[in-house]
Amino acid sequence: MSEEREMTEAEWLAATDPTPMLEFLRGTASARQLRLFGCAAVRAVWSQLAEELPNAVAVAEEYADGTVSKAALRRARHILRDKRDELEAAGLNESPRWNIYWLAETVATINAYDSVVAELDRLGSDSPQLVAPDWPVLSDRFRDVFGNPFRSIAVAREWLTSDVRALAEGIYAERAFDGLPILADALQEAGCDSEDLLNHLRGEGPHVRGCWALDLVLGKS
Repeated sequence: MSEEREMTEAEWLAATDPTPMLEFLRGTASARQLRLFGCAAVRAVWSQLAEELPNAVAVAEEYADGTVSKAALRRARHILRDKRDELEAAGLNESPRWNIYWLAETVATINAYDSVVAELDRLGSDSPQLVAPDWPVLSDRFRDVFGNPFRSIAVAREWLTSDVRALAEGIYAERAFDGLPILADALQEAGCDSEDLLNHLRGEGPHVRGCWALDLVLGKS
């Protein structure tokens, strides 16, 4: 991990590598946010992999929100570990596929905070043996989860109408992020005047489970 240092808002917004952003938030990012970002990182590169990967990562996301048990998370992790063991037996240890399963197994640990930080740092190294995710894409996902730490946004109670709450809950449950602009419209109709919040909800994304703007409306952290 790189030496801890300060970042400016301009550096945060322009960053194309999530590892210094992770370091900047060390000690302030929640375990839930780190796990969900790790899940988003796996989702960004899993298209080449087998069905058990998205299933296990979905369990890790549900665990982050407290809707599945530790036993369910352990089962998901064992599935990922078994797949990684198969790759090792075939001599493919530290191949790109092996590393993606390792990252997925990391987000499926009970205490994922430091593990996710360390694993993303490892995958971001210059070693040719490691998988090379699209780091600018992952940085955008990081900003989607953690927002802009240089700006604080509060949600007024009157914005949270029954329609707003229902829309937000449905979008979150179904991962229907294409509905975020509709949520922005509903918030604005309820009196929301936060340009940062409305613009993020109306933006192209990418949006992931744990999106800061959606979390803010739902009261998640």
